[in-house]
Amino acid sequence: MPTLFWEGERVIVDFGIGDPQSGEIIAASDDGKSLTVRLDTGIMGHGDLPLMWKNGAEYNLLAGGSAFLQKLT
Repeated sequence: MPTLFWEGERVIVDFGIGDPQSGEIIAASDDGKSLTVRLDTGIMGHGDLPLMWKNGAEYNLLAGGSAFLQKLT
């Protein structure tokens, strides 16, 4: 079962290639298996990132690869 994220929540996205990047959830499915994160400026650039749940806090990138999400507290 994926960690449930809600629209408007701030998150840290770790791509495993350098500094983690902050962003905001702008869309989330009811079951939490798909998300769209609006990334702040950082290693992957600014923009919207669609993700599909893989396991735990790991999400697949639609373009390939994966990322880990963590709630920003």
